[in-house]
Amino acid sequence: MRDPSAINAYSLTGTWAAWPPIGSRIRSILRGPSIAIDTACSSSLAAVHLACQSLRSGECDVALAGGVNVLLLPHATIAMSKAWILSPTGRCRSFDASADGYVRGEGCGVVVLKRMRDVTPCDRVRAIVAASAMNQDGRPGGLTRPDPDAQRDVIRRRACGFRYRAVRGRLPRRSRRRFAGGGRGRSRGDCRRIRRERARGAARRRSVKSSIGHLETASGVASLVKTMLCLERGEIPPQLHFATPHAAFARAAGRITIPTVAGNGISPPTGGSPG
Repeated sequence: MRDPSAINAYSLTGTWAAWPPIGSRIRSILRGPSIAIDTACSSSLAAVHLACQSLRSGECDVALAGGVNVLLLPHATIAMSKAWILSPTGRCRSFDASADGYVRGEGCGVVVLKRMRDVTPCDRVRAIVAASAMNQDGRPGGLTRPDPDAQRDVIRRRACGFRYRAVRGRLPRRSRRRFAGGGRGRSRGDCRRIRRERARGAARRRSVKSSIGHLETASGVASLVKTMLCLERGEIPPQLHFATPHAAFARAAGRITIPTVAGNGISPPTGGSPG
């Protein structure tokens, strides 16, 4: 695209964000809302959220939602390096005192969503999305510093708030004590999350980014798939590259823990399909 003489009739379909090739292939066999979403690191979870809304409103009966991240050119990596976003040691040390940035990763993940009443005996239910919500930071302290009040709001008041009280009432309290954290390995951002969650009771946190890097636009669905596997297998894998907890954990002692060994007491589903 940098060379005008190299542009041909197919250049647009391969670079236009609103009409990606894979999306156009899917649209040729499926109907209903078809949306290409770019909300940066939250893109794939935003897709899951909007897909759930479409299912609830009856716009569709089955939804595919997910994200993909492929590193084709070095330009973004160079810019991130100059902005001190990436780890110079090549390790994503989420929640660790030595966290110095993250590592970019590639990956793709897609989930198939249906309303519970439409599930058939042929369907294998891997997990249930009880609630979802989405908001925006407003004016945070910087691009890489999430606003803790906004994150607390989207978890407490929106995802688990008045709109979903009936759903929340059916969830055992312990099920809300394990979090798939979004720790990217940047000390300031990770700790702002920790301080706001410590008042909500004991919790275990883990970030998949230490294992596969930060998948950016696909990071959310990667965390969602990891969480489903944890529930299905009844086990939380240990956090990689985690040795010394950040000082923020000292103020949350006894309330937030990071798993360092496999097997952290999730009871696997019993009977029927995994839920």
